[in-house]
Amino acid sequence: MSHLLKQVLEIEEKADKEIEEARLKAKEIAEQAEEEGKKIVEEIKKATEEKINKYRAEAESKGKVEESKLRAQGEEEIKKVKDVPLEKIQSMANYVVEKVKQYCV
Repeated sequence: MSHLLKQVLEIEEKADKEIEEARLKAKEIAEQAEEEGKKIVEEIKKATEEKINKYRAEAESKGKVEESKLRAQGEEEIKKVKDVPLEKIQSMANYVVEKVKQYCV
């Protein structure tokens, strides 16, 4: 009987050791998984930041091109106004004055 009891105790001791080893291995796996998860999160953050920076650079470049176009259009419109002969402006002003006089009299 003591031999059987000794065998049972040995089996229990062996089982306890295996359970403890399994717990340690599970803890190690969980820590590795957590580290891998952190690495993946950092990679995603880095990739996202790179995409945002690329988008900003493209948007800034497009904005500068658009700004340049708008400035050129504005300069062209100013040139058109400046190119109107003074005589034409005076003639138009006189025309308006004459029309106002006609309606006021």
